[in-house]
Amino acid sequence: MESRYLRAFSVLALFILHSGCTQPDTEPEPVTTTHSTSTTTPTTSSTSTSSSTLLSTSTTLAPTTSTLPFRFECSVNRDCGEITEALICYMGDVYVNRIIPTCQSPNTPYAKCVNTTKLSMSPVEKCGGNRCQAGRCINQ
Repeated sequence: MESRYLRAFSVLALFILHSGCTQPDTEPEPVTTTHSTSTTTPTTSSTSTSSSTLLSTSTTLAPTTSTLPFRFECSVNRDCGEITEALICYMGDVYVNRIIPTCQSPNTPYAKCVNTTKLSMSPVEKCGGNRCQAGRCINQ
């Protein structure tokens, strides 16, 4: 039964490694798993008063450790970067554009960083008759 779990774990590990999940360019942090291997050792003993031989077995559990090189893209939002803000031109006025990085499905093989863009509700500067360029009002 133990080898069935080990086999299932191996299949899962191969699925994760070949799932097409993009990994960052940094060195992966190892994931450590532990399982036990059983060994059966036959022993014999005999008694002097009878002609029968007794056969007994003993089982020894030997723990082994396996390390898989796999790192999730993100665990928390800060793994994806910091919130950034920039002044942009929108509808002829200056607005604040905020980019918010978010970790979706953290700590899973499907974890990924996604950026959400939010534009301020009202302009931080109205250009009026002037022109907006590169996040600033320019006099004509």
